[in-house]
Amino acid sequence: MIKLIWRYPFMIRWQTSWIAEQSIALCCISSFFLGMVLCLQIAKQLISLQATGILGAILGLTLIRELSPVFTAILLTARVASSYTSELASMCISEQFDALYLLQTHPFQLHILPRYLACLIMFPLLTWFCFLTSLAASLFLASVAYGIPTHLFMTSLKSSLTLWDVCACMIKAMVFAALLAIISCHYGLATRGGAKQIATSTTRAIVHILILTLALDWLLSACLYPTSKMVITP
Repeated sequence: MIKLIWRYPFMIRWQTSWIAEQSIALCCISSFFLGMVLCLQIAKQLISLQATGILGAILGLTLIRELSPVFTAILLTARVASSYTSELASMCISEQFDALYLLQTHPFQLHILPRYLACLIMFPLLTWFCFLTSLAASLFLASVAYGIPTHLFMTSLKSSLTLWDVCACMIKAMVFAALLAIISCHYGLATRGGAKQIATSTTRAIVHILILTLALDWLLSACLYPTSKMVITP
């Protein structure tokens, strides 16, 4: 039986840098347009209601509580999870893991654990990066297109956000990161057959991650932001 000894700390650094290299540009561009679209839709309604003073609060809470962690999970599922599953599936089909066992090297510590830890490290950072990018885009559009003062936007934002909102966002990010790493690696390791099975495993991993991400988002939101009354009485 092979002893599980952690001998590959450089793999964490390599996986972390790979996720950052592959995802930062994607998160930046996508989050920028997400913030623009969100501000475009909400600002129009608030202007008609003459309630532009709460624009920063609405955008900030919407982004940090829901959209930023879920949107980051979707982006990383498309970019990172698909790559993880296809890489591990290719290694299984080509019997590279059997060669590692012959070399007295456990595949878990060389290929699985670094990917898992890298996701736990980078996912919260990318979620926070997406939040700041979307917020900056919203602030820019609100100021330029609708003439909403920057100080009014920021005052509304500061008055609504709390430390718990930031902590809850990071909790969601950690849960989504673990989900992404576990499911993508599982489907990659479970692949058997030929090249066609690589595409099948990758598709199944992505679909299951997306569905479970949305389901867990609902569950976490219900637990992290409980309400005293679930039914509004007239």
